Parts: sequence; C-alpha cells; structure tokens
Amino acid sequence: MSRIHSAPGQISVASWSTLQQAAGRLAAIAAKWIASTMSRRVERRALRELAALDDRALADIGLVRADLVSLREPRRDAVRLGPFSVPLTSSRALGA
Repeated sequence: MSRIHSAPGQISVASWSTLQQAAGRLAAIAAKWIASTMSRRVERRALRELAALDDRALADIGLVRADLVSLREPRRDAVRLGPFSVPLTSSRALGA
C-alpha cells in the first residue's frame, strides 16, 4: 500500500513533486493563454483605431481600407502553428 493510503492527510515526497510539476504546467498554460488573449485584444484595438482613421490618413501610412478588412478576417487557408501560418496545401500541414 502506498504512503498516501497508509497515512491519510500526508502526501509523499514523490506525490508532492508530481503535484508541483502539474501546478507548474498549469501556471505555464494559464500564462500563455493570458498572453495570447492580451495580444488579440491589442490587435483588435489597433484595428479599431486604424478603422477610425479617414482614407487620407490611411494613405499617409501606406494603407487602404481593403487592407484593414483583410487583416480583420481570419485566414481560412492556413493552419496556425505558433507565430507562423502554414498554407493547407503544404505537406507539413497535411501531415505528410
């Protein structure tokens, strides 16, 4: 019988380290989720601010209104792998 079952209320060293590792992984996942959520919020805010500009101001910075529409729509022809988008027609995206 393991130490956990023989002594209720006490956690063995191995169980404690496993619990710490799981908590560390959970914290890392939460940190990545928070960072990606904040990044998406910043991107959406920047797009809203750019959309509020008139056409002349957009032309001054080298953009046209159609560029903003294409930035707002998610790419449906690519698989998102971290910071990179891989087209679905590539052998990497198809799992070959």
